[in-house]
Amino acid sequence: MTKQVLEAVSVLKLEAVDKEFTVYGSVEEPLILAKEVAEWIDNKQPTQMVELVDDDEKLKCLVHTSGQKREMWFLTDDGVYEVLMQSRKPVAKAVKKEVKAILKQLRKEGVVVSDSATYEQVIYNVDLFMANLNNYDITKLYDLVAEFLQHHRANKTRLPYKYKSKARHGNKKYKSHIESMEEVRDELVAWLNVRIDSYGHQQIGLATELIRVREMVRVSVENMRYRTAATSK
Repeated sequence: MTKQVLEAVSVLKLEAVDKEFTVYGSVEEPLILAKEVAEWIDNKQPTQMVELVDDDEKLKCLVHTSGQKREMWFLTDDGVYEVLMQSRKPVAKAVKKEVKAILKQLRKEGVVVSDSATYEQVIYNVDLFMANLNNYDITKLYDLVAEFLQHHRANKTRLPYKYKSKARHGNKKYKSHIESMEEVRDELVAWLNVRIDSYGHQQIGLATELIRVREMVRVSVENMRYRTAATSK
């Protein structure tokens, strides 16, 4: 059975220990690397730490790191709180309080991106990439979007349903790969259309470049559909 590959949701700062950490999974069901939690409380034995956590509060998944997929332990929010409650480190109580506040904000506001999030963290995650669209250099946007789409095509990315509805999609939590890429396409095209309209005739060069990006997005996702249909026959 193929293990799930987790994508980063947000990169956040934990002020209590002056460390950044990454939230994986989804906004509704966040997961945090057990190794990072161990670092917060200076636990030198993360493996033993994980063993003390209930099975329903931890899981082992693949994650992108340093350009590779690695299998690592993750904790649910309840698992994180359990570890912090067990810790005798003075900072653990403050960390628990701050993590609760951070995850509450994440569920309320969605994606939060640290100023020092790496290029890899952004390009590999759909939500982070979309959240940063206004910050990208337009003259480099074509290649950046092309690389982003290529990554998610190669990894057959599947996005979670934003709204849970058994009537619409039963018990499935994730869309198909093609449905996911069509959602990405629609969001990118909508953003590009707004920017193109804002430039109009006053900045025709920039508008033309964004039109080029928009058509590339449409063609790329349409080609994904044809390739998927061909390989499924």
